[in-house]
Amino acid sequence: MHNKSIAHRDLKPENLMLSDDYELKIIDFGFSENKYTCDNMKWCGTEAYMSPQLLAHSNNTDVFKDDIFALGVIFFILMAGRPPFVEAKKDDKYYKPIYKGLYSQFWE
Repeated sequence: MHNKSIAHRDLKPENLMLSDDYELKIIDFGFSENKYTCDNMKWCGTEAYMSPQLLAHSNNTDVFKDDIFALGVIFFILMAGRPPFVEAKKDDKYYKPIYKGLYSQFWE
């Protein structure tokens, strides 16, 4: 997808499916972008999977890095059985230890 210059912009477990052969399929490309940055910053996606830059409405955020951030959240959910935070904002009580680099506190 990224090799074809397409960013999904709403990656989450609900948009991932498995085929009968257990091949991963990504669905719902309604918010996808086919350029490197999103300079119009339309609000789209699901907040719990958005990068801090998107949540801060930063200009010219890298839409491909935003997808990778969402994949990290998905992998965390697969491993821990729960999301790592509500929103990737400094004031989110679950994101704050990650932001400050205090990972051990996060697992308590």
